[in-house]
Amino acid sequence: MKSEVVLYHDGCKVCLAVVDAMTGLIDSDRHDLKVINLAANHALTAQAEAAGVKRLPSLVIDGKVIEVQPHAPVAEFREEPMPQ
Repeated sequence: MKSEVVLYHDGCKVCLAVVDAMTGLIDSDRHDLKVINLAANHALTAQAEAAGVKRLPSLVIDGKVIEVQPHAPVAEFREEPMPQ
């Protein structure tokens, strides 16, 4: 059974380069790579935060978060700001 790898990003040049690199590096025989652009899909920001993602781009593999050239806080992509 394949494990799921999720790559959260914001669509910037740095993130798109990471998407290209990870697409070539992740073994598709062993893993299903799911790429999520939070700038284009704010509704999935809560999912990213629940997985422990703090900065973009980040990979989530087997429940572990790996930040890859992190630069953008995931909180910037919430549909509504969290109450203070």
